Amino acid sequence: MQCIIFRPLLKKGHFYVALNSPNKLDWVRALLSTGTGKQWNREGYDLFLPTPTVQDWQWLHDWFEKNADIKPILDSVFPFTSDGV
Repeated sequence: MQCIIFRPLLKKGHFYVALNSPNKLDWVRALLSTGTGKQWNREGYDLFLPTPTVQDWQWLHDWFEKNADIKPILDSVFPFTSDGV
């Protein structure tokens, strides 16, 4: 529900980028947008679906480098082993 709270605060032309959504229609819209190349998401909203392109990951890397003072909050850390996965 944070989307409802924060989207009205966005400047015109900016997007609320969600990493997940409990709304099944958001997932349908995101998959349609990815599959067809046409924008099906709601105005000012984008459900982030990572695709393994160098450009996307480079953009994320650069953004975090420029905004190094932003620290993620990690709830849990799991080992990268067959037991942890």
